[in-house]
Amino acid sequence: MLNVDTNIFDALYSLPITENPWQNEKLLSKAMEYRNSGLIREIGAIFNGAKMGYRTTLIACKVPHSLVDKAAEIVSSHSGLSHNYLRSGSEYNLWFTFSVRKEEFDNQLRSIISQIDVPFIQLDTIRRYKLSFDFGNKVRQSQRVEKDVADLSLQSFENRERLADAVAIFQRELPIVGRPFRQLARISSGKFNETELIDYARRLKESGLIRRIGALWNHSRLGLRENVLCLWQLSEEQTDDFANSAIRYANITHCYKRTSYHDWPWQIYTMIHGQTRQQCEQTIDGLHRDYPHASPLKLWTVREYKKKRAKYRL
Repeated sequence: MLNVDTNIFDALYSLPITENPWQNEKLLSKAMEYRNSGLIREIGAIFNGAKMGYRTTLIACKVPHSLVDKAAEIVSSHSGLSHNYLRSGSEYNLWFTFSVRKEEFDNQLRSIISQIDVPFIQLDTIRRYKLSFDFGNKVRQSQRVEKDVADLSLQSFENRERLADAVAIFQRELPIVGRPFRQLARISSGKFNETELIDYARRLKESGLIRRIGALWNHSRLGLRENVLCLWQLSEEQTDDFANSAIRYANITHCYKRTSYHDWPWQIYTMIHGQTRQQCEQTIDGLHRDYPHASPLKLWTVREYKKKRAKYRL
């Protein structure tokens, strides 16, 4: 692991839900050190938006260069945006992830696009093959080859209002103290005690509403200063086979199949990280050698306007 001990990286990636998830003083100390230095953006609960009743999509906008900073500022101000980037390699240069409640989705998207008034493409997820930062020792198979399909998990919670209160508390950062759930209980103004919050966190994770509680790392601070969103056009029969090859690369952290159009034919989206651009290119070249008929489109990150943990409400 770059700039970080791999055992520490793995331990902080997904914390156990216990009174003391840090397990030892060294891990607690490292968590505090990495958060203060910016190696870790934040530590908290990563929710499954689809199971929370949210619809998430990727939007690509064609913005004139002179207006791109202003457009990025406008869209980044929306609470439904978690990621927003300027990318090179296409006329569609502003890329952002948009997530709101399903019943509000169309109106909210129409509103935000009307404010910048530019051509855009909506690239919905058809299948997620991988969502995992696998630079540590462990291969997190649980993050792979799953679909964001809402189910009946919410019905397993008897008190919807109390569940909403617990979800609101878990939107906060996990305090980097010896007993973080006790600290969160204090913040709840008496709504929960420590044991109740731990129980809710465990049930939310078991139901799939929470994917994990752990660190969100700052890739560039870890030494991964280059990244590229590489899109691939290939035959429909090859998409699954290609994606299952792509997810074996540790530096491919995201792999999705998304909506394609006659004038936007790419189906598979891979997010590739590297210390250098050459490392990213080597991964692309490796996939291209195995699948010579796959046509790649390289969208290099030029600027990060926003990157935050998505926030949800019930």
